[in-house]
Amino acid sequence: MGNKIEVKIEKCPIPIVWLDTSIITNLSICKSNPDKLQKVTHDRLSRIYELIYTYGRAGKIICPLAEQEQEVWIGRDDWLNTINELSLGIECICLKEIEDNQIHKAMKAYVEDKKVIELNYSDVFYEDPVDELKEALSQPFYVTLNYDIIFGAEYHRNKNPKLLNELNLKRENNVKNRVTFDQQLRSEIMGDINSLIKMAQDFFTGKTKEEDNFNAFWGAVNLSGILNYWNSLDSKKHGIKGLLSFYKSEYYSSLPFPDLTCSLFAKIMTDPQPIRSGDPMDIKHISTLMPFSDLFITDNAWSKFLNKKKYDQKYRTDICYIGDMGEIEQFFQKL
Repeated sequence: MGNKIEVKIEKCPIPIVWLDTSIITNLSICKSNPDKLQKVTHDRLSRIYELIYTYGRAGKIICPLAEQEQEVWIGRDDWLNTINELSLGIECICLKEIEDNQIHKAMKAYVEDKKVIELNYSDVFYEDPVDELKEALSQPFYVTLNYDIIFGAEYHRNKNPKLLNELNLKRENNVKNRVTFDQQLRSEIMGDINSLIKMAQDFFTGKTKEEDNFNAFWGAVNLSGILNYWNSLDSKKHGIKGLLSFYKSEYYSSLPFPDLTCSLFAKIMTDPQPIRSGDPMDIKHISTLMPFSDLFITDNAWSKFLNKKKYDQKYRTDICYIGDMGEIEQFFQKL
């Protein structure tokens, strides 16, 4: 098989605007308790809210909910009310499904030896968001749901510090051993599938600690699902060996999800600065949703890194933070 693979992404005819979880949190504070914010921050947030609210109701942009709520445990109802006002009830499918959809399309292209992988904005929504927006605007009201946290808040409170500690220990070791960004990037490419294989092996051989059984079980389930889909496409039934060949190929590494995930994890795993508690979820959001967005408003650190690496050009996305009000205003003026 040749190794020059092209990934084509069809973007939504109505521009998609994505907001980082922390921005939605501050938008909620801006509405309910504005004195807690500095004036410059308050003014920026007020303007961003006004722009998205106005242009959304004019049918000119879509600002979806996309699992940002999984990071929110305090003031959750106010937070959800804020994003629901801006999203008009339009939601993306879960991030894991977005990842799986990309991998399934790449697997099919790999098996059929096609050189082009086509991704569509509709792949990340339950229904075509253009139709959803038209329907929401044609009705006197729209209905939204305030979801509970998957597995409950306590599970995430216990899980996140442990995960963060493990990542920072590995990061410190990388920094100590002077592991470069490019070296870490190469190791990240196979990281996901190797991790699933190890979790499955540990689960079935009983090597996991009791507190790790749940994650090991889900690792085994995920690996089984991936392998079953692969076997349904691979007529020669190469099994895990064939699956690993796919993951080592450009068909996998060219996809937006691993392209961004591996680069962003390589950054935080070789950075002298400690990994922040929100970084892993930020990486999930960036790698699954940024390529399909037209305006992606994140924090300053991620905005600088993504633009420095020219991901804004690669995925045709305006990437900024709330301090880039000139760019944000310009984006809306062009609509």
